[in-house]
Amino acid sequence: MNAFLLAPAALRRSTPIRLGIAALLAGLVPAQTWLQLQPAVRPPGRQLHNMAFDSARNVMLLFGGTNFLGARNDTWTWNGVDWAPVPLGVVPPPRWGAGMVYDAARQRVVLFGGCDAGSRGDTWTWDGVAWLERTPLHTPAARYGLAMAYDAAHAQTVLFGGYNGIVFDDTWTWDGTDWMELAPAHSPPGRWFMNMAHDTARGRCVLFGGGGFGTLGDTWEWDGIDWAQQLPAHAPSPRYAATLAYDAAHQRVALFGGDDEAGSQRLGDTWEYDGVDWVLQALPMAPSPRRFPVMAYDEAHAHIVLFGGSTSGGPMDDTWRYAHGVAAGTFAPFGQGCPGGVGTPQLALDIGMPIVGTTFKVACTNLQLDHFTTMWLGFSNTNWALGTLPYDLGPLGMTGCTLFVSGDIVTMLLNWNGIAFWQMTIPNAPQLVGLPFYLQAGVIDHVNALGMVVTNAAEVRVGDH
Repeated sequence: MNAFLLAPAALRRSTPIRLGIAALLAGLVPAQTWLQLQPAVRPPGRQLHNMAFDSARNVMLLFGGTNFLGARNDTWTWNGVDWAPVPLGVVPPPRWGAGMVYDAARQRVVLFGGCDAGSRGDTWTWDGVAWLERTPLHTPAARYGLAMAYDAAHAQTVLFGGYNGIVFDDTWTWDGTDWMELAPAHSPPGRWFMNMAHDTARGRCVLFGGGGFGTLGDTWEWDGIDWAQQLPAHAPSPRYAATLAYDAAHQRVALFGGDDEAGSQRLGDTWEYDGVDWVLQALPMAPSPRRFPVMAYDEAHAHIVLFGGSTSGGPMDDTWRYAHGVAAGTFAPFGQGCPGGVGTPQLALDIGMPIVGTTFKVACTNLQLDHFTTMWLGFSNTNWALGTLPYDLGPLGMTGCTLFVSGDIVTMLLNWNGIAFWQMTIPNAPQLVGLPFYLQAGVIDHVNALGMVVTNAAEVRVGDH
């Protein structure tokens, strides 16, 4: 029984834990969450690229950007699971800081502007097979750092601002054939590296922040005729180089990251705007602070996808998902157990997945016959009561063993013939979706001074499907 010394005294209990865990989780976790995805193939790291979801073909399209090798013009698609490069003949020239949106009325992705050796003013469209350069009669001046959004209410692409030696404050629309400059009665001050997204529920394009004559933190809306500044009670701090996308499932505009007002600090906060106010989201995890990432809404999977951007260490190649109550339950083993008298004990999924309203079950195998087994459930895999994780248990008498989870709740398991099971019924509570917690088991086994060995660990994430 000396194995219990590994857990704080208040947690050494054998009472049923299902209701206690559910109550604890419900108080800890919001319905929305970031989740880093692990595609087998991914584009090279970059910043100042573009993404748009092609709803006619149910794929996310990524184009261009820049990294240590300079401006890029590669095209990639994301299918919700993996990235794939698109081999092409004719492609737009390399660029960064362009504008790109999906024109739903014409089922084309529209690309305009950007910069490489100099500012660009060309227009391209993508039909799912090839890029085509367009030759409109009218066109905005060459620029980069502009904002574009597709106005579904008026079936046109809206372009605002950007930079080309001067800071632009003009508004243009694209109807699939030509660009038209508008003359609204009101307009946001000129700016660049701001963001814009179309709130389809309210029929408004929402624009936030950017750089120009100072770093800006203002919110504007375009209704198809005029711009109107909004005065929400709360708002993100002034910033440029952030990313913005409309979450259609939740009817909110989401904002992430950017550079602060002084340009000296990369930001990693997440905000949502419902047309009335901005709300800072308290999330269990998020992408690292960065500037010039790109987000777009994946209509096929009803969540926002973020790729890349630049941290203090340089361009990133990571893919993240931001969702509200739309997430698959996951069980991901990690780490390595330590050998016992009958082999290395293993922790693995047995039945079901961690989905709200269901029961899932894990199995511990390769255990000493009929010896006591404990399951440690933790809410961290980076810290515990005695320091940081992973933690070498050798000094405690468990040579070669490693603790991977914080062990906030410990329960005893019955071990029959070298196998022990642990199960949990997850309440049908949407606020649990996205919750991560961690499991690791230990079994009495007199192969070391403490008389205990441990399994590998697992990250468990609650889902709704």
